[in-house]
Amino acid sequence: MSSAPEIPTLLDEAVLADLHEDFASTGDLDELAALIRNFVARGGEGVEEARGALESGDAEAARKAAHKLKGSSRTLGAGLLGAVAAKVEAAAAEGDLEVASRAARELDVVWSLTRHALSDMVEAIGGDGPLTAGGGPAAEQGGGLDVLIADDEPIALAVLRATVERLGHSCTAVTDGEAALAAYERDRPQVVFTDLQMPGIEGVELARRIRALEGPAPYVAMLSASGDRGAGALGETVDAVLSKPAREDDVRAVLGLAAQRSS
Repeated sequence: MSSAPEIPTLLDEAVLADLHEDFASTGDLDELAALIRNFVARGGEGVEEARGALESGDAEAARKAAHKLKGSSRTLGAGLLGAVAAKVEAAAAEGDLEVASRAARELDVVWSLTRHALSDMVEAIGGDGPLTAGGGPAAEQGGGLDVLIADDEPIALAVLRATVERLGHSCTAVTDGEAALAAYERDRPQVVFTDLQMPGIEGVELARRIRALEGPAPYVAMLSASGDRGAGALGETVDAVLSKPAREDDVRAVLGLAAQRSS
């Protein structure tokens, strides 16, 4: 029996804790803040460079930009950014601009999340506690939703999980439909995001089985790589269909509607 695939995290808490301890021990937390600011500035340039190269059809320039971004992401434990940059790099190295461009859209989403999280950490430097990667707006105010995400692609799953957590909600992430159904029956979350195509129980069938269970119905959002099937085409099994990678504004809208339903 194969083990479940590893799901990358947005930022590695252990790396951040070690950095904070090292810089704090020498009284150089201002230098740590400067290191983070520099990474944010250079990282943004790297994302723009990779995107621009892909738009101009220069696969080699895109590969080099993604490779550099992948390497620099290790400094601050930006594991998800590095994983997505590696996807762009691998596709560009193969000359597959279509796949590289799809991965670059993920890169945009992940970079936005990473930049916000690191900017929050710069503000936290100098406080009494260690650096952490959590705590979105809703979490600070309380009353976040319980969210279940199912996607067989670990990086896509990690991107959406990071978005949901950034918005302040608790999240359970699984990589197949069977695990999603078990998690739903156990936790009864208010929101379910599921990929349309997964091995075993696919997204539509998962939604049907969840709808058939007793109790309050969750808000179900389907994730589609092509984004060409609206909710109407799927009948009453789902409430919304989002293109992958899901934009933060779309995820926020789904969570807002779900909150209204559960209130």
